Amino acid sequence: MPSLSELLKRSASASDITAHVDALTPRQRVQQCLAVAGRQLPGLYESMRGHLASDVATLASPPKQTVIYELRNSLPVFNVAQKRFYRPDTGEVIGYNHTGALASLTGPGYFFALDGDDGEIVFDYTRLPDLRPPGWPAIRPNTGLIAGATYSNMIDYVRAVSSHTFVGAAFRRSKPRHAYFLLTRAVEGAV
Repeated sequence: MPSLSELLKRSASASDITAHVDALTPRQRVQQCLAVAGRQLPGLYESMRGHLASDVATLASPPKQTVIYELRNSLPVFNVAQKRFYRPDTGEVIGYNHTGALASLTGPGYFFALDGDDGEIVFDYTRLPDLRPPGWPAIRPNTGLIAGATYSNMIDYVRAVSSHTFVGAAFRRSKPRHAYFLLTRAVEGAV
């Protein structure tokens, strides 16, 4: 069976990519998603336009728990991290970027996850939540020299690849940053 990277090299259809990712075990899915090259992400993002609809309830389920996604981005360095989400009983879904030691420079990059248009999900870094779930880092502004360069005025548009995997693109002030990322739900107990 070809890997996800091999399917992307072959410009496989969105349906074939979805079927492949959904057929993987959770561990295989994480391994294959983290092995995708950053240069493959723009094509994946475009191929998923309008393919599958998703919503934040699916992304951050179950409620009142931290839901972790492994992340691979298109940056040349610091390209593996996590995004973590929390859906309260009422109110908006929130998230932050779990980047390990890098967070001391950039901050956690808190955002709201919202249902967007055409089945996309939007990560909005322009507002900060008041809610800080248990075990999450302190809420810091997405401004300043390094945090501002990383998160200020940023909106990510996210498309479903499969039931547990999403691809996104970053925009600043409605202009593309030419930065892409692939998220896949973490394997339970592996964190």
